[in-house]
Amino acid sequence: MIGICYRDDGHGKGMFYDHYTIQHATKRATCSLKPSSHDAKLIYELLQNFSNPNQNINNNNNNMNNNNNRNVKYVATMIKPMNGKVVNYSEGIRKIMMDYLEKNENLTLKYHSENKRRHGLPMIRDFSLRLKEIDHEIGLLVVVGHLKIMENDPSMIFRFEFERNVIRKAMLIGQPVLCICSGSWRLWEFLGGSVSNINSDVQHASGMINLDSNGTIKHQQVGHGIILQHEANDIDLDIRIPECTILKSSMYGKSANEKIVDESHAISVNSIHWMAPQLPKNSPLENIVDISALSIPDYSIEAFETKFGVPIIGIQWHPEAYILNNEQEHQQNILKYMAKAGDAFLVKRRVLEQLLQTIQRK
Repeated sequence: MIGICYRDDGHGKGMFYDHYTIQHATKRATCSLKPSSHDAKLIYELLQNFSNPNQNINNNNNNMNNNNNRNVKYVATMIKPMNGKVVNYSEGIRKIMMDYLEKNENLTLKYHSENKRRHGLPMIRDFSLRLKEIDHEIGLLVVVGHLKIMENDPSMIFRFEFERNVIRKAMLIGQPVLCICSGSWRLWEFLGGSVSNINSDVQHASGMINLDSNGTIKHQQVGHGIILQHEANDIDLDIRIPECTILKSSMYGKSANEKIVDESHAISVNSIHWMAPQLPKNSPLENIVDISALSIPDYSIEAFETKFGVPIIGIQWHPEAYILNNEQEHQQNILKYMAKAGDAFLVKRRVLEQLLQTIQRK
């Protein structure tokens, strides 16, 4: 199962898009990771402070930061949209969403029936699966992006904090992580880096990706190029892309060892963002992170991955939204590879648990 951090963009449309596209690419069940009731209380208090300027906002921010070292708790839930209560959906989108849910409704009632739920949204009806119950079923963790208009929304402060805590927990237990779009910024910041504004015209920050009434992805006509490798003297940059990266290998398999792309053979991707990670010269991040893709023409960081341990990757573009079917297979290979990494993580965890039980019985 793939765990996807919850987002509340567009009255549920963003959440539906995430699960719909990732399920279709990976053929795996997904679940939505949301803050626990304790964390919900924190966000309520935080929002109360934002609405009351007479109170000290910094006090609550400090309280939240003091909770960084606690074990992150979340519930895995998916709220089923009810007929007549899904607002701001076009009739076409509403139809495909409701048909999709209705078609899979009889297959999604039992949590343990993962194989039956691979093509349906993971709906939880009358109960929530807390961390201890669902933790052993989540392989890959996915952190998704957010809309630019939500950037200054007070609720985003807590969402970002929740995502950082989830990333922290995943790294502590050796769980694969894929951070997409602005979700990659949370990963970069967690690793100790910073992000800054870029020229949005260069990055084509317009035409947000969504689904049309046929279930296909719209707004694929606008994109820009990235490079996955370059020779040392091709570009006058301090940043170097290693010859072999997880990203390139996952996309192209055996052919990744060949010279796939260079400055004159860029890959078109669906990338909509207005900030990018920064990597100053001689940064400590160089010891733990490899840059695996650069944007053209500004050569900002488009993707990165950790050097050690399980695959932990941040990519600025949307691999589930390939450009006009170009690179469709290669783009979806990223998601498939990371899903398999999640499968391997679960197998390893179960083997270690069985080994521990065997030792304890002796």
